[in-house]
Amino acid sequence: MINSVFSAYSIYTGRCKNLVNIPDAYHGLLFSILFSEDRCIFLEDDRWHTNLTKIRETFQLTEEKRTIAEDIVVINEIVDKKNILTKSGSTISFKTYDEDGPSDADDLVMIEFTMRSLRKLEDYESLLSLGTKALVYNYCVFWDNLFLGDYVYIPEELNEMLIFKLGFCAIEYFSTGEIDNDDDLNMHYLSIYDGQRDLVNRVSETSESVLKLCEDQFEENVQEITDHGRKLPYIDKNVDILLAILLADGYRIPLKHSWKENIHRIKDIFHVQVGDGHTCVHEANIHDIVLQNEMLKISENSICFRSENIRHYVMSFFVFHFLKTDDDYEKYINHSSVDSLFEYVRTWWYKRDEAERCMYLPNGMERQLILRLGFDALKHVMVEERYDSLGARNVVNRRFINAILNIPEEILHWDYDARCRYVEMTREGSYKTHRARAMLVGCAGAGKTTLLKRLRKQRLEELNQTRSTKGLDVHTDIFEIDENAKRLKGE
Repeated sequence: MINSVFSAYSIYTGRCKNLVNIPDAYHGLLFSILFSEDRCIFLEDDRWHTNLTKIRETFQLTEEKRTIAEDIVVINEIVDKKNILTKSGSTISFKTYDEDGPSDADDLVMIEFTMRSLRKLEDYESLLSLGTKALVYNYCVFWDNLFLGDYVYIPEELNEMLIFKLGFCAIEYFSTGEIDNDDDLNMHYLSIYDGQRDLVNRVSETSESVLKLCEDQFEENVQEITDHGRKLPYIDKNVDILLAILLADGYRIPLKHSWKENIHRIKDIFHVQVGDGHTCVHEANIHDIVLQNEMLKISENSICFRSENIRHYVMSFFVFHFLKTDDDYEKYINHSSVDSLFEYVRTWWYKRDEAERCMYLPNGMERQLILRLGFDALKHVMVEERYDSLGARNVVNRRFINAILNIPEEILHWDYDARCRYVEMTREGSYKTHRARAMLVGCAGAGKTTLLKRLRKQRLEELNQTRSTKGLDVHTDIFEIDENAKRLKGE
């Protein structure tokens, strides 16, 4: 197994010499299979030979031109060697297993292609234009890429072309890659990585938060999420209703007199463009809308999602399509329920737990989130003491909350249950307290203790049982004050 693939710009001849020994006569056929969908061809479909001809011409391969019949003979010859290709019926593909276990035949062909055909900038352009998205995703990376692997390094001049080719996968590339937090990694490398993220963000017009979504969240929530064994449809109708539910308290909209206005408010705030299949909420009964949309249901006189998976899917859809700018994030923070902010929103450097579903606020928007949550910020996961994505203890958010909400710092160090009790107590309201200290001083037996008991309105029987105080007694009493009369109540 070859540890690395070097692009032609960085090949060291002595190191790479004779790594792969594939006859020149096989190059065109093997390269064309490499460039085909699923890396296989169907001999019954003559288009494979058209693509083969294009590969030969584009990369100026020196092998002689052959007819379809002659190329099939060569294909069978390669298959008979049993080390690169395999044949099943009329389907030709790379070997995936041999007697030693998994085969790396396609990787070896990619190395051969890289060394033989990528010599100048135009060759890289041809690779990006003719290669399948899967091929480019698996092998091609930015020139300054920080991760080791079987990669072809694309020259910087073609960065935007690489992003356009990858499309959605360009976002996934940055959701799966992680920089090792070791002593050898310095801020120079971090700046390179952030610069690549910014480029993807600009070219694909995708929000920074999407770039931080995790691979499993994209695949599970956007591409392959299922509910009761059925693939969820792309949201093409009632988008305004779905988003209004997503941002509502408890993820449900009570069917009161104002429910339609709430939906239109969300639609106007995020400029929601509804599809052709959309039914206007003013023109149809809500029960009819729910019957026509398998993502919704009516429960306890409220409209809500049928399952949590659907909610996660709608959230991913919302982040991907509606959170493009800082203004969009501010709108989301200001108009979303606390439920959504608690469940999905994390600060930029937050390190997620395994399988945790979350989105990331752009760096610098912590203040808006804290102000929106108010005292509820104490219950948000950002208060927890944990290590962030760079390996540092996450105490910055506590300082923000302390400064913005004027909450004593020691309270931020309480456990979750204690913080929740504090939040509930703050909701009960506040009242004025007046504190005063008084000291009774006198000779022994003068009646100090008796006077104190009278002030505390104790009965005569208790006064007759008074004993001389030894040393010092401290008493605490609570009196209610009549604010209007400026005197103790009951007098």
